[in-house]
Amino acid sequence: MHTSSFMLCLMPVSSRFSAKRIFWVIGLVVLAILVYQYSRTGSLFPKPQGQLVSQSLSEKASKAGYKIAYSSISNDTTGRGIIAEGKRSEELFPENFWWKVETNSTLNLTDFPTGFGVFKEWKQIDGSNDFYIILSNPISKSTEDKKLEARISTSTAKIGTYSATIKPTLLLVDNLDYGYKNKQVNPSSQFNPLVSIDKKTLDKIIKPGDIIQVFTIPLNEKDAKASKRLILTDENHTPYAFSIVVRRFGGLEELKKELK
Repeated sequence: MHTSSFMLCLMPVSSRFSAKRIFWVIGLVVLAILVYQYSRTGSLFPKPQGQLVSQSLSEKASKAGYKIAYSSISNDTTGRGIIAEGKRSEELFPENFWWKVETNSTLNLTDFPTGFGVFKEWKQIDGSNDFYIILSNPISKSTEDKKLEARISTSTAKIGTYSATIKPTLLLVDNLDYGYKNKQVNPSSQFNPLVSIDKKTLDKIIKPGDIIQVFTIPLNEKDAKASKRLILTDENHTPYAFSIVVRRFGGLEELKKELK
């Protein structure tokens, strides 16, 4: 007989019932905590919080109808470094780091239409005016999904026999005031194609630590069958970015204030 079972047999009946009640209470408390966590975040385990979120940003998010799950920047005053908890509204993608996986069951293909990451750097592509945007996944423990990158296009071009035409990657501004409780504001606005923004201005708009969302370029069914991909990629299998999205409470108007 196992020692713990033997000791339990030696305990008085009333003590054994007390021990069982204690175990049941502990189990119920743990279960209640997990259920509460799941109801708030959609996950049984708490997400890392990153940097402390200011009371001001928390109140703005609450007013829009969502909570902040992660902040990548200390002393953030505009929301440029925050990720929302789950979805801010039914119309928007869940805000999770790395790529959102999409599967086309008819074509039996899987790909990544959009992704979230923390900005690290720009990387010039040899022999091209295009460059890569390099993002990181700060909460991943896997080396496979630690880095997220996309190709920024600086011109209009056709790639091989594909029907899709590559155009200069757009810069959009996500208005963080948009949420379940505040749908009267425009969720996002276009700023300019990245190629038209000078380096000094771009460095003001996008800084290391900023949360960036990337939208890729979808392929039609014919091209997807031929390439075995749902999105357009370059010779290094890196997705072309249709647009990249920065975020601010106040949206485009806030960004314009920063650039004055």
